[in-house]
Amino acid sequence: MPHTVSHHIITDAGNTSSIIIEPIQTLSGNPNPGFTGVYILYKDNGKGESHLLDLQPIAPEIGDSIPIMADEANPEFLGRLTFNQKDEKWEYTGGQLSPKERDQVVEFVKNAK
Repeated sequence: MPHTVSHHIITDAGNTSSIIIEPIQTLSGNPNPGFTGVYILYKDNGKGESHLLDLQPIAPEIGDSIPIMADEANPEFLGRLTFNQKDEKWEYTGGQLSPKERDQVVEFVKNAK
């Protein structure tokens, strides 16, 4: 999944919740962005602002983009989902999603590739 998307999950309470899934990419001296295997998850406020997280071109002389705010300081931050290509396992860290909610995100990302 090469771009930021908004996705709906069913919470443990049975409600529908929208989240933003942002794949982290890097230039690392290459003019074409490379995927890092990490997705950052945020609450989606439903106001159509997910486009603000879309990857923007970065001039090579500037280097990789640096977040404006640390993820943990962002009240919308729901965690990181990391795909380890060696053993094909997913790791969820730093967030508020339950295992059931996390599994919905993993299933969506796996099928979106």
